[in-house]
Amino acid sequence: MRVLSGVLACALVVAFARDAAPASTFAPLTAAEGPGFLRYPPGGFYRAHRDHLENPEDAFPRRISIVLFLSSEAADPGAGRCKGGALRLYGVADPGDVEVPVDIAPAAGTLVAFPSEVLHEVLPVTAGVRDAIVDWFY
Repeated sequence: MRVLSGVLACALVVAFARDAAPASTFAPLTAAEGPGFLRYPPGGFYRAHRDHLENPEDAFPRRISIVLFLSSEAADPGAGRCKGGALRLYGVADPGDVEVPVDIAPAAGTLVAFPSEVLHEVLPVTAGVRDAIVDWFY
């Protein structure tokens, strides 16, 4: 497992997208669902999933997922800080191996964008509160 933060995390995801994402990922984006606010209290998590599901009837298939961290991970959680709550992406370090995860620790102001087909999850928050804004582009 790799643990990344900020600029390095974004660079890795961009490199993954460039090298492994389907060509359709780079077609012009036409719309977004609109931002959503997510709050994870202690014990909060989101199991592994993909934001894009193959459904030929879907008029607005998600292509790019974004997460904007509003909280930072810290050893002493308090206002605006949490412990745990990393965004775990599978298959971005090595697109041929989804068993190797990359963890991106919450850091306020960090924006992570990735192809919606990427398997990902939010690891449990053990203290404090993890806040983020999410959106999906078509």
